[in-house]
Amino acid sequence: MTSNLKDDLLKAQNTKSMAGEFCRILGLLIAIIGSLIVLGVEGDKYPSERDYSGIVSCLAGGAILSAFGDIASSHKKSGELVLIIAKAQIDDV
Repeated sequence: MTSNLKDDLLKAQNTKSMAGEFCRILGLLIAIIGSLIVLGVEGDKYPSERDYSGIVSCLAGGAILSAFGDIASSHKKSGELVLIIAKAQIDDV
């Protein structure tokens, strides 16, 4: 393996999708801030009237959005690696 190919592989392994990172951060913020808002709103009610299903919704929505971001970053990394492998095979021919 040449030095250039090693550098390309290291670069591809460290590749991150900007949209993916944005989704991951947004998902975490939705889960944390949304849950805190629901806690604040539900905390003002009588104990018998409290409904914490909003927290579950915020956590689930944030987790899904964060997972989408993780998948986007993974796909970009896989695409970069496939491109490097194809380029190496073309250079060998």
